[in-house]
Amino acid sequence: MTSKKYLSNKKISQQAISISPALKDWIKRYVNVMAKKNPHDERYKSISSFYCNVMEKVLTIFETKKTLDDLDKIVDREIENLYSNRVTLFGPFLEAALVMDAFTPIESILSSKIFFELHKFYYKNLDLDDISSVKLLFERFRKY
Repeated sequence: MTSKKYLSNKKISQQAISISPALKDWIKRYVNVMAKKNPHDERYKSISSFYCNVMEKVLTIFETKKTLDDLDKIVDREIENLYSNRVTLFGPFLEAALVMDAFTPIESILSSKIFFELHKFYYKNLDLDDISSVKLLFERFRKY
């Protein structure tokens, strides 16, 4: 990898890039939406700051010997957190299933933490009126 020269981090230089109008519009809409969601985040205060942040992050990823193909394999942090909590989520559910018999009330199983966590996750990530959100969620699970 190339070494980083120790120059100033002040953003005064300009770099011109050529992108399609569709990509420019997509980036502009994305930055505007994220700026509304996160008004105090410096990364989304302008398109230029967004470009700078993206380029720095990608170059940091490349320094760890990853390639552009590896970017498709990056795991979604939200899904990773959902599965990393599986011991605390699935433990009470499995214990209840092991001792369950005809006299065990179903409410005790449904009040398990896993159902609340999954409900929260699906409620936040799914729009049932839009089929593309369901496809996107399945794609996120598939990548994991």
